Amino acid sequence: MKAIEHVLKKTDRNPTLVPGGFAEAVWGYREGKEERYWLKNNTGFIKVAIKYGLDMVPLISYRVTTMYKTSLKNRQGRAEFAQKWKIPSMIPYGKYFLIPFHENVTNVVYDPFQISGYTIDTLHQAHADYLGYLKECFDNDKAKYGMEGVELRFIGPSTIKGAKL
Repeated sequence: MKAIEHVLKKTDRNPTLVPGGFAEAVWGYREGKEERYWLKNNTGFIKVAIKYGLDMVPLISYRVTTMYKTSLKNRQGRAEFAQKWKIPSMIPYGKYFLIPFHENVTNVVYDPFQISGYTIDTLHQAHADYLGYLKECFDNDKAKYGMEGVELRFIGPSTIKGAKL
């Protein structure tokens, strides 16, 4: 939050938030026909957007999660550790360890998600609406970018009451 506020108040730049942070990097992967994004119960980025009146511009990188693999061992624990301590906790590997399995990635920038109709009191509704918008974007284009039949699933920390993976 400090870094975002510094950029907004003391520079002429616009910040870019990457929802999920290190945990997203650990958990953002495809398992079978399921693409997983670490955004469930993650409302901090929505709160920042509401506070500063910033619309959110979704960017989806189709097929990026199949470029490398990471260990599935204790993946949930590593994701939560990474989120808490802000330390990456995975080692990706590809062909011959460092070479990606493929480079067929398409980055798509979608129309902004308008935040102007939300307040801090409607934070959870804004979050639900944003996830719905993100899923709609993903579903509309997944076949076009080589992910036909893949379902987008939002996951998050197991320590949050009611959170499920």
